[in-house]
Amino acid sequence: MNRLFLDYPGSRLPSAVSLTLAHSRRIRGAQIFLRLGLFVLIIAVVISASVARAGDVKIQVVMSTGPDDDPITTFAADTPKIFALFKTKGVQDGDKLRGVWIAEDVGDAAPKETKIDEKSIKADGDTDDGVFSLSKPTNGWPVGKYRLEIYVGDELTKTVKFTIKGGKSHDASED
Repeated sequence: MNRLFLDYPGSRLPSAVSLTLAHSRRIRGAQIFLRLGLFVLIIAVVISASVARAGDVKIQVVMSTGPDDDPITTFAADTPKIFALFKTKGVQDGDKLRGVWIAEDVGDAAPKETKIDEKSIKADGDTDDGVFSLSKPTNGWPVGKYRLEIYVGDELTKTVKFTIKGGKSHDASED
C-alpha cells in the first residue's frame, strides 16, 4: 500500500521523503515496543528476586515454658508464660520479623481463629536467640489449640502449633 501511495502521481511529497517518514514511524514503534519490553523484564526480575529472597529465609522454632526449659508443644492452663525460641538463616539487617499469636479453637472462650497478640522486631541479621513470648491471661489459658505465625516482612515464613490442656503445670520445687 505504501508503494502505491509513494508512486501515486498526485502525492505532495517526493517518494524518498514519504519512504523516510514511513520508515521512521516503524522505528519509533519498535523503540516503544523495546522500551515496554525492557520495563516488563525489569519488573519481572525485581518480583522474582523478592520471591527468591523470601524463600531463602529459614526459621527454626521451639516452644517452651522458659528460655532454658525443654521444648514442648502442650502446656498447662496455668503456665505463666509461653516462649517461642527461634533461630534464623537468611534474614538480613533491617528485616522485620513479626510474631502473631492465634487461638485456633478454644471453645466458647473466643471465636475460632482469634488473634491474641502481635509483636514485631527489627532484625540485625541472623540470630540464634530470637524470642517471642506470651503471658498467661488473668483467668488462665483457655483450653484448646493455638498457633504462632512468624512473618519476615509480609511473608509467612513459619507456623508453630501448640495446645493448652487443663490442669496445673509441674513445678520442680514441688518435688
